[in-house]
This record gives sequence, structure tokens and C-alpha cells, in this order.
Amino acid sequence: MPNMPPTVARMRRRTPRRAGNYYLKITGFALVAAVGVYAAWAFAVKIIHPYQMGWKVAQDVKKVENELRRQHAQNALLEKRLAYLKTPEGAETEARRAGFARPGEQVYLIRPAKTTK
Repeated sequence: MPNMPPTVARMRRRTPRRAGNYYLKITGFALVAAVGVYAAWAFAVKIIHPYQMGWKVAQDVKKVENELRRQHAQNALLEKRLAYLKTPEGAETEARRAGFARPGEQVYLIRPAKTTK
């Protein structure tokens, strides 16, 4: 072969590859790639999980803090109402709403007029 021109040496046929060997290599590569992807995914999940849990806890804390603020506001309103009801004017107002009257008073109930359509 040393005395052949370079173009003829390139044109020389190679021995055909065995099909089984080729598919075995492809299958092996695919298997190694699949195991690598699974390992990377499992590693990522291990890394991300604590941060995800921290984020969920932070969201829960925000919800509870908002609920606590709402409860404090409602508590303040109820304390204000209780302080008013402890006064004589507040007690009288609430008694009149319940339908009570002072001795000698006459109670008149005014009902809204019925509307016909």
C-alpha cells in the first residue's frame, strides 16, 4: 500500500462493523445517560428540598401573622364595644335594641312599607 496514491488508499473499504456491537454500545451509552440523569435529579431534589420546605414554612408564617393581625384588630373592636356597653348610655342603647322600655314609656314599632312591583 505504500506505493498507492492517497486517493486510492482513502477509497479502500473498511471491514463492515458488526451490528450487534454497535447497538450494544448505543444501549450502554443510553443506560449510562439514564442513570446519570436520575442521579442528577435525585441530587437536585436533595439539595432543593430544604429550601422548598423553608419557603413553605415562610408562607405559613406569613398566613399566621396575617391572621394574628386580623384577630388583634377584631379584639380591639370588641374591647371598644365592651367599654361602650359598660357605660349607662351603652347599656340603655342595647336594652332598647332588645325591645325593653323604661316604666311608663310606650314603644312604637315602625315597619317599612311593603313595595309592590
